Amino acid sequence: MEGPGTENREAGAERLWQYLRDQAKKEGPLERYEALKGGGYEEEQTQFFFEPRSWVDTLAFPIMDSIYTNKLRRMAAVNMVNNGAIANLPADVFVECPASVDSSGCRLISIGVLPRPLAAFCRRDIDLAEMTVEAAVSGSKKVILQAMLLDPVIDSITVAEKVLDAMLKANAAYLPQFS
Repeated sequence: MEGPGTENREAGAERLWQYLRDQAKKEGPLERYEALKGGGYEEEQTQFFFEPRSWVDTLAFPIMDSIYTNKLRRMAAVNMVNNGAIANLPADVFVECPASVDSSGCRLISIGVLPRPLAAFCRRDIDLAEMTVEAAVSGSKKVILQAMLLDPVIDSITVAEKVLDAMLKANAAYLPQFS
């Protein structure tokens, strides 16, 4: 019971995992993945990332298939609640990590501690999202301005204040808590 269009992607993913297992067993220099195409390895096609997608083209089908058939699959990236998979990020935020899935469900594969600069980058985005929710619930212009200032593309408090005022004015009907 395969979902639409998942057969080739699953076969390609399995070849990639086999390549990675083989490379992990080697003690010499790593071989270039591109050079191994004749040895049963095939480079994953990436052009589909840039094409229009539909609901059918999701990871939901292989996940449902694994749960239904108890077929163990390794997923390169699944969005789930962290629960410690990334040790230096909050447990209650969603993260995108490798996962395994079978009839017992999806389980993130622990990747441990992120390097400090990467964790700080992620933490900033988490703080921005949490402050945006706090501002939406409380109606605090001060908190939404602080959230905006966490965004690295904002380089002027004066400009941020003007943009915020314009956005709140344009969306006043939808954001009455900021009135």
